[in-house]
Amino acid sequence: MELTFEPLQREDLAACYALCMQSFSESVPLEEVEQTFALCSRDPSYRLVVGKLDGRVVTYATLHFFHTVFDGMRPMATIWYVCVDPAYRSRGIGKALFAELCRICEAEQCLEIVFTCLQENASAQGFYRSLGFRDDLERAFVRYYFEP
Repeated sequence: MELTFEPLQREDLAACYALCMQSFSESVPLEEVEQTFALCSRDPSYRLVVGKLDGRVVTYATLHFFHTVFDGMRPMATIWYVCVDPAYRSRGIGKALFAELCRICEAEQCLEIVFTCLQENASAQGFYRSLGFRDDLERAFVRYYFEP
């Protein structure tokens, strides 16, 4: 079995939706996800990345590029909705997903990659640190406009 990465396609949206809703215990209506997919898939600043094993979606992440006025022309990247199918965890899939995300960011000549992780998710934090990401220099602040 070989893990392959590709842009999220409409035909894989339902499988990816199920994976993300399971991973994050959320309940965004599929119709809204379909509308957002249509919007993001037309926007070159987004990369919706899926990883497949034997044609089955087993991992997903959203990668978004943006520029800030005072950091020059190199973009920054944010990563959202990182998930790996629980049945496939601890098999190197998350590591491979981040290698793919970093490869894309390097190709785009990104200045940095930023993402958040829930404070109580110690295992994910340890995983991200093992990949060379740091959380000791800056702290993310979040304001939700709904009750999480």
